[in-house]
Amino acid sequence: MSAQLTPSAALRQDFAPLFVGNQQRISPIHALLNLYEDPLSTAALFRTVQDALRSIPHLTSKVHALIQDSNWRENLVAVGAIFVSPILRDPHTLSLAWQCFDRGSWVTPQWAALLSIFDPQFLLKARQRLLFSRMILGIGAREIGPFGEEGEAHPTAELRLGSKSIAALFRLYQAHPHADLALLSRLEQTPLPAFLLEESLIDNGGMLAHNWVRRATAASPLVYE
Repeated sequence: MSAQLTPSAALRQDFAPLFVGNQQRISPIHALLNLYEDPLSTAALFRTVQDALRSIPHLTSKVHALIQDSNWRENLVAVGAIFVSPILRDPHTLSLAWQCFDRGSWVTPQWAALLSIFDPQFLLKARQRLLFSRMILGIGAREIGPFGEEGEAHPTAELRLGSKSIAALFRLYQAHPHADLALLSRLEQTPLPAFLLEESLIDNGGMLAHNWVRRATAASPLVYE
């Protein structure tokens, strides 16, 4: 009798082509972390994701399981799947994506980038989280709990945002053409922690999110041609 796979192992088996690399190339899962500067290479990566998804039954429920997994690798496969599959951009799936972001997944910059592209409510939801970040408002906490201000509704009961998550949201919100200028002015007058401004840091959430959006959108016309 063969051993039964655990739920996580079964997911990895379903999405196996995205987890495996070889001597000629890194695995797609690792390439999805930063994408490529060359749009053709990024488009080829996204087509690899598309090809892997075609043979997976019950795709939506399995992508939901990837989002809810505690491993960043499964989370990142879900990011790639949502990017290439319009059927996965429904409100419930995007809500699960925000929940994963709020839990503090290691790939929150990639989640923020994806949500800034596809969630029509990104501006509102990012604003809520920035308002509730005591850290970005200069109070000094490295992480935040359910603390509100100014009568704002708390965005989620599980909000635990670290520095990388806040840096990603701040950078994308700052770049949005319809951002709340009053909020931006307030944030910009706050003595911001160095990690929000230091773009040379390898793991800087703001730079990771900004580059992911830029590279993904540059490749989009080649993915959907």
